[in-house]
Amino acid sequence: MKLKFTLLVLFISCFAQAKEVNATLFFTDGKFETGVLDSFLEDKFFDFNFFGTFEEGLIYNDKTVKFKRNEDSESKKVAIAAIDKIVIHYDGFDKEYRALFIRNIDRKGFLQESKVKIFLPLLRSGKINVYGFYHTESSTNPGGKFPSGKTFTVSEIFYYQNANENYAIDYYNIEIQDIFNLRDRMANPLKELFKDCPALVKKVDNYMYDKNLSKEEKKKLKAESKNMYKATQKEYNKLPKDQKRGDLLLFHQYNMKMFDELLLEYENCN
Repeated sequence: MKLKFTLLVLFISCFAQAKEVNATLFFTDGKFETGVLDSFLEDKFFDFNFFGTFEEGLIYNDKTVKFKRNEDSESKKVAIAAIDKIVIHYDGFDKEYRALFIRNIDRKGFLQESKVKIFLPLLRSGKINVYGFYHTESSTNPGGKFPSGKTFTVSEIFYYQNANENYAIDYYNIEIQDIFNLRDRMANPLKELFKDCPALVKKVDNYMYDKNLSKEEKKKLKAESKNMYKATQKEYNKLPKDQKRGDLLLFHQYNMKMFDELLLEYENCN
């Protein structure tokens, strides 16, 4: 029997070795402080069988962070409930993490109540904020390619937040049971994200449920979607490896192209 566990490969793991990092904390009351943060980004291993949900096992779910004004100051604990976002200052660039509630999606595509609040790495800001990180799942297999018998599968995890809300959703976290209600599971979260844009909600309905389309139009739409996917995959595969490596937003733009276009269309919705 394969023993499975999950670990988080950070988007910026090569920079996460330092115990302390320079950072600015932005609080929910509008104030902010700049100083030194005890890094909450160290690589850690988790067996997710011990956790109720995927998010509860992430290293981003720290309830508090240790922060001090400077190297010589005494550190204090700051509760995640008081934090709006953290900006970590690396040499040459900043990385932003926002503290958000996570609302899971049920099999019908409806959002469940928020139970977990975690720090999410921001990839793109706008009316819909896009967050993401790499996730590696390993399984123990005596026939695996590594001496330890382990095999590794890396996947990309994305979350989406309507900027008017204090929560984000993992849209692509689809389980086998969801297949029986796949259209609802795909459509309803989008309609929730775009709820203040009736034209886009209607577009989602028309696309997901083939509303008001003839048999020929449905066939054409399906073919166009398939061809678009093949074309974007071909284009993405031709990009230099150095350009693709570590660029989650680029991966999103090519591999979730239709979804990404909906998000960008929402930016122009009145």
